[in-house]
Amino acid sequence: IHRDPQSRAHLVAAGRRGADLKSFLSEERLWIALDALAKTYDVVMVSVGHEASTELADRLPRLGNWAVLVGETVPTDPALIAGYERLEALGLGPVTVMLADATVSAKAA
Repeated sequence: IHRDPQSRAHLVAAGRRGADLKSFLSEERLWIALDALAKTYDVVMVSVGHEASTELADRLPRLGNWAVLVGETVPTDPALIAGYERLEALGLGPVTVMLADATVSAKAA
């Protein structure tokens, strides 16, 4: 865990998880760590991309009550709408949807 020099955030790198993100998300030791972080911090953000969203979404309610879904698409994208509905169905609420412009993000980096 290290502090981001440009904010008050603390960051935890994924480490050497290998290429199989879905297997990584199913490991109990990850969820033990996330549970501990959720008890310590007011907000815990997990960035995995859309390819592992199902594995992650099913276990999110044990971390908190609400969620922020970030998409790099348009508001009418069926995958974004399905993600929103999935999080809401899991009892997370409110679910906030934010749209990131990949072109702007890439230029800022």
